[in-house]
Order: sequence, then C-alpha cells, then structure tokens
Amino acid sequence: MARRSSWGEVEQRGARSVRALYTAPNLKRYQKSFKVLAGESITGAKMRAKDWLNNEYKLVEAGTWTPPEAREEAKRVAEAQAKARADTLSAYAKKKVGQRMLSRRTRDEYKKMLKRFIDAPLRESEPALGSFRVTDITSDMVGEWHQAMGASLLTAGRVTPRQQSLVYGFLHSVFEEAVEDDLIV
Repeated sequence: MARRSSWGEVEQRGARSVRALYTAPNLKRYQKSFKVLAGESITGAKMRAKDWLNNEYKLVEAGTWTPPEAREEAKRVAEAQAKARADTLSAYAKKKVGQRMLSRRTRDEYKKMLKRFIDAPLRESEPALGSFRVTDITSDMVGEWHQAMGASLLTAGRVTPRQQSLVYGFLHSVFEEAVEDDLIV
C-alpha cells in the first residue's frame, strides 16, 4: 500500500524494496526504486526514498527541476568532458584513432605520425606537443610546432612536404573532434 506524503508517495514493494513516485511539473510520473541494503531494515530504504522525493520537490520549488534521466545524462556528459579535458593531446589522439572506422594501414600511419611527430619533441629544448593537455594547446603552439617541423625535419630531409601536410591534416582532424566533444572552442 502506498503512503502519500504532502508531495509524492512511497510504497513498499515486497520485503526488500520500496518505490518512490511523484507527478512532475510536466505531468509525467517519475519513480525510483530503493532496495534494502545489507544491515538495513525496510525503514532505511523508505527513508532514502523520502529523501529522494524531498530533493526532487526542492528542485521543483526552486524552478530548476528537469527529468531525472536528463540530469543523469548531463552528469555523465560532464564527467566524460572533465576526464577528456585532463587528457594529453597524445592520449586523446590515440583514443580518437581507436574509435574511428579506419583501414589497418591508415590506423598504422596515424600511429606512426603520433609517435614520430606529436609524441616526440621536434627540438631538444622543447617538450613534445603531445605532452600538453588538449585544452592547454593554443593555435600559436600549433603554428610553432608546424614551423619547427618544417625548419628542422624538412631541412634535414627527414620529412617531405607531403608528410608534413598529412601530419598537419591529421592533427587538424583531432582538434575538430575536440571541438565536437566540447573540449575546446
């Protein structure tokens, strides 16, 4: 039997769980189940259900309520973005290459580009571009990296203009994905 409070209701569902229900401002019914935890009585599950209802009510009263699944999705996206923001360019690029539908040859070429031009410093006195966090890299840094590649590797004959263009294109595509992932603007 459901027990109504001033807002929402809590009902016992057998000996091991309860369910909290309420009608939201959008006139839809929302619910959440609470199982009895180890060492807890049914009363403990009922109290957690009531707390959840109270929190939902506070959101409604404050005018900040959104459906619970929308809040969960927003939380999941924010956590993924926070994790991605902590990624270095190298780690982010490797992850993105792993997610793309590529031929084995293209995937191998991208991995070689990463290792040779992004993970390795182009000048001995400077860190590799891949060692910086994606969110910390500026267009000036990319410009300096591109210029250094041309000045040191192209001049020394260790890279062709075509290779330099391919590497820049690959890096550009990685940053486009970072924009799509809302890591950078």
